[in-house]
Amino acid sequence: MLVIISLLFTGFTSKEEKRLDIPLMLTDMLQQNLPPKILSATPLSLEIVIKEGDRATFSITFEKAEAGAKVSVTREGGSLGENCIYSSNESSVNVTIINTRMEDAGRYVITLTNKYGSTSILFSVYVAPDFTISE
Repeated sequence: MLVIISLLFTGFTSKEEKRLDIPLMLTDMLQQNLPPKILSATPLSLEIVIKEGDRATFSITFEKAEAGAKVSVTREGGSLGENCIYSSNESSVNVTIINTRMEDAGRYVITLTNKYGSTSILFSVYVAPDFTISE
């Protein structure tokens, strides 16, 4: 009788574990068909206040960058200045404005796109004039 109870209990546990695996498998399958997801941004405030002439940098990390995923960096209301450069790899995008000028102020949008959709994040850049007095 002890053997029968042990077999029933073991069989029940095994079936229970299989039931738990099914939702996990479905969750994994559903997560594979999603647009890119932004994991973090630097600076966290998404706002950069920089003195004219200094270097401004902002970046993000993300997941779901499949083969063929595209990254774009744009500036609302204008084009990226010639002193604005960006680089990306399969999990991050880094944007740098070298020798920031007053006309570099504005809202910059990083957009990640894969075959399932796109995700965007906006950074605001404020440029303060350099009031250095030279003799």
